Amino acid sequence: LAVGVATLFLIVTGMFNYITFVREAKAAGAPLPSAYHMLFGVKFLLALFVFFVAAILAGKTSLADKFRASMAQWLNFAWLAVMAIIVIGALMRTYH
Repeated sequence: LAVGVATLFLIVTGMFNYITFVREAKAAGAPLPSAYHMLFGVKFLLALFVFFVAAILAGKTSLADKFRASMAQWLNFAWLAVMAIIVIGALMRTYH
């Protein structure tokens, strides 16, 4: 339950921020470049991967047990994805 609530919260706030930045840029007469939207798409997909890993490792199914058998590997992949998300977020800030 906690993973699902946290996932929902992060998706909703992320989409709100994205929509707000796009609207502000259009209102200012300088729409954001396509690179910004591309970076957002990559960041969003990486976040979905992190959410999946968190949900599957916290799950109670036989599939979750299989993932937990190699938990260190999945946590390393998730950690790399989180670091990439942070770097992409910093790059996206340069467009504001």
